Amino acid sequence: MVRLLSLLTLYLWGFSDGFAQTIDLNQKVTISYQQEPLGSVLKKIEQKYQLKFSYSNSLLPIQKKVTLQVNNQTLQQAFEQLFTPIDIRFALIGGQIVLKKDRSTTRTTQKKPAVEPSTAQSDDGSSITIQILDASTSLPITAVNVVRVDSLLISNSNKTGLVRFNLKSDKLFKLDFTHVGYQKASLTINPQAKRQYTLWMIPKVERLAPITISINRDKRWKKLFNKFKNDFLGTSSNAAQCKILNPWVVEFVETTEGITLKKTSKDTLEIENNALGYKVFFLLNRFDLSQNVVHYRGRCHFLELPPKNRKQSRRWSRNRKRAYRGSFQHFLASMARKTSLKDGFEVLFSKSPPGKNNGIFFTIDLTRIIKRNKQTKQYTLTMPYYMKVVYNRELEEFNYLKWYKKSNPWIRRPLRPGNQSSWIYLKSGTLTFDKQGNILDNNLGVIRYGYWAWERVGEMIPYNNINEEPQTANRPRKR
Repeated sequence: MVRLLSLLTLYLWGFSDGFAQTIDLNQKVTISYQQEPLGSVLKKIEQKYQLKFSYSNSLLPIQKKVTLQVNNQTLQQAFEQLFTPIDIRFALIGGQIVLKKDRSTTRTTQKKPAVEPSTAQSDDGSSITIQILDASTSLPITAVNVVRVDSLLISNSNKTGLVRFNLKSDKLFKLDFTHVGYQKASLTINPQAKRQYTLWMIPKVERLAPITISINRDKRWKKLFNKFKNDFLGTSSNAAQCKILNPWVVEFVETTEGITLKKTSKDTLEIENNALGYKVFFLLNRFDLSQNVVHYRGRCHFLELPPKNRKQSRRWSRNRKRAYRGSFQHFLASMARKTSLKDGFEVLFSKSPPGKNNGIFFTIDLTRIIKRNKQTKQYTLTMPYYMKVVYNRELEEFNYLKWYKKSNPWIRRPLRPGNQSSWIYLKSGTLTFDKQGNILDNNLGVIRYGYWAWERVGEMIPYNNINEEPQTANRPRKR
């Protein structure tokens, strides 16, 4: 007889601190003002976008002439471009945009604890300092992820909300800032104009759903999590060296066909990949497992792990290059360079999906289906057929053969590693990517089969983080 277990229900409520806002700072706007007084610009923006600014005329330089040029950008970006150069900070509070003179730069330079000891005497102009504050309380925010556009996590804010890092060039670049309790923010860094910045992040206002805890639930959740881990991280040798550090943040729902992710699972998964030397922060928005088909979607950032010694550093470098070679990203980059054949890729086409084409293939000149936009420097692949891609520079892993045989139980004969074979099909008929092979549109429109379908998060590397050297050997390499 099954014993009835008492359930402990915890009700967690999100904070609400006056941010019941009606203004959407993410709405796209187009604004053009040339050398007009700040006060006049603010009034015109209020009238045009139904906004309300709150400020003191005696504290702001409202007679100062400013220039603002934005085209189809968010209000957040427009305000940053307008207020940052004249040292004004803004915050969305109670349905109003409050403007204040920014004095944080002078305060932080006077407070010795606000500067890390290792960089306290770094005034040679080679570093960038960013103070991150809560827009409602003006308090510093710790543990904010600072991410480059190539998805590589470069730093986290310290206990005083400060981020400091050295520069490698004076070029303009963009940073994204993410935190589980705040709305995502972006900041454009112009090293030639400014070295110290202040960023105000807006808290998220949420009411969290009740959490029910029971012994039966824990057993069921553990079973589902093990299934999720194999299908999310993969079963490759690299995936076997991955560890999810905070597995409790994901919640599942069992369906008749498999499992799916609860909508309340909004925290970021932290994954330590000891095979490639990264800590991966993955905000999983969707995960569906139905029979043998897996769909997952989200945003991920990478933090390089410190190697214990030179031997581990060299091993990570080799593994990263192996993970890149033959990948879908490598293939798209080689097509952009028009070197797919030279790089070891053989491309065939079929009107039927894998398993139903009866070995009937045809070839197409790749220059006919790949077009480059000279203005955006992006590439578009137009393909109404199924594409089979064979990479002949590396053999399949034995773990892939196990996965393939498990997915196709009717195969009785023993399988031997061959060249890596993958299929893709574009649901929309087109795919946009850049010269590094990064997909720029909806990745859910790409259906992958074979080796690329088997490779999962355990094989992922940051964008632009592999300097692939040309290979001259035609002999397949075994992992």
